[in-house]
Amino acid sequence: MGAGRRIGPSGRVWCHVAYNRAIADRLLGMMAEGCTLKEACRTLRAENPTAPAAPTVRDWVVQDIDGIAERYARARDALMMHWADEIVEAADDATNDYVTRLRRDGIPEVALDREHVQRSALRVDARKWLLSKLHPQFAEKIRQEHTGANGGPIQTQQVEDGRVPVQTFLDEFTRQENENVPTKH
Repeated sequence: MGAGRRIGPSGRVWCHVAYNRAIADRLLGMMAEGCTLKEACRTLRAENPTAPAAPTVRDWVVQDIDGIAERYARARDALMMHWADEIVEAADDATNDYVTRLRRDGIPEVALDREHVQRSALRVDARKWLLSKLHPQFAEKIRQEHTGANGGPIQTQQVEDGRVPVQTFLDEFTRQENENVPTKH
């Protein structure tokens, strides 16, 4: 395999493409408008087969060529805000939640389209989960507080449990074993 070629996780061969500021800016702009990096690369590659694949762009970011790491981080933040907007839109959008169907007797009736509602719920849940993992601003925060009686401080006290310390137990066990060892005559 030639230099600059790698096999990606899908088994496809992809080539490293030299950094290009105009292409990088276009990709980052597409991300800021709501495309994932893979979607943006696919779109550009459909127009221009020499455009970079997502792993190449990630390499650019890791190497921070031309300061792309900071611009990529800002584009990802904008992408996450876009996903947050999509969550609200999907949750509020009742379009196609109801369909008109014909009953057996031929009379039309309005019925809930459960598949559409479930798909919308899945879209919302998937984006919520992803946002909670990728951006601390969207993570669920659990706050635990420990208090004593009536909200006061926790009271502590020393308790003797009456058990024999381990070392004392082992010493006694070893002494008894030594006493029970038969002697050879």
